[in-house]
Amino acid sequence: MTTQKHPPINAKHELARPLLVDVTDAARTLAISRSSLYQLIWSEQLTPVRIGRSVRFSITQLEQFVTDRLSTSQGSGTSRRGADEVGGS
Repeated sequence: MTTQKHPPINAKHELARPLLVDVTDAARTLAISRSSLYQLIWSEQLTPVRIGRSVRFSITQLEQFVTDRLSTSQGSGTSRRGADEVGGS
């Protein structure tokens, strides 16, 4: 009797996760409006993947976009507090 090895549950979840999402799903993922998403495209902050006439977004790119914004806001928040403390003295 042979036993089959199954991938871990997390690996199955990763396989089921889509690589690309449409505009509506990308906006929902970022918790912004579709108009705001289009503004991010026009300002070249996000780059869509075009497949024929379809516009899609990489889940990885959306996650990286949020990560970059978090590190930028945390970095500027620290330096801003420091500037406020110096200016207030």
